[in-house]
Amino acid sequence: MKTITKIVWVITYNNEIVIIGNIKWNKDKLIREFVASHWDNHYWEYFYKKGYRCRKATLTINIE
Repeated sequence: MKTITKIVWVITYNNEIVIIGNIKWNKDKLIREFVASHWDNHYWEYFYKKGYRCRKATLTINIE
């Protein structure tokens, strides 16, 4: 079994992961993609006020 560990940006809501960004993305790219994926055309500030947060996380994947 092979284990891969990477630092990624995630968007969370109530401490649950909503979306994980591509490993090569930075924080701003993930926020732009997340906001663009919603039809209501709100800005990130709207989601931030609702409790969404963008944070770094450690992603560990086990490949058999």
